[in-house]
Amino acid sequence: MKRILLVDDDMDDLFFFCEALGEVAPQIECETAFNGKHALHKLQHERPFFFDIIITDINMPLMDGKSLIEATKTFNHCPPIIILSTSREDPALLLLGAAKVYRKPSFTIQLKKIIEEIIETYSI
Repeated sequence: MKRILLVDDDMDDLFFFCEALGEVAPQIECETAFNGKHALHKLQHERPFFFDIIITDINMPLMDGKSLIEATKTFNHCPPIIILSTSREDPALLLLGAAKVYRKPSFTIQLKKIIEEIIETYSI
């Protein structure tokens, strides 16, 4: 089974993403973390290769998305990290190590298109 780790401090965004993913690709499991520190704990204890991709917000308490990307650089293997944030798209995030940066959409139909693109691009 394919698995996505979704990292976001907004519970509504977590819910809407997992719901949209379930409609687009019910075969993919959506696991969540509520900030970068929680995600890093999951990655350290469940092994990074347990997930096929990580999708993270940027602005979160305790550990933001940028710090999460930096922290995963110490792993021997880490799945691609995609940024999905309301913050404006910042090309520096790609230089930092993000595979792709998306602006968080306002509508479910747009979110589903992003999910479809991620699934196709990363063969999930």
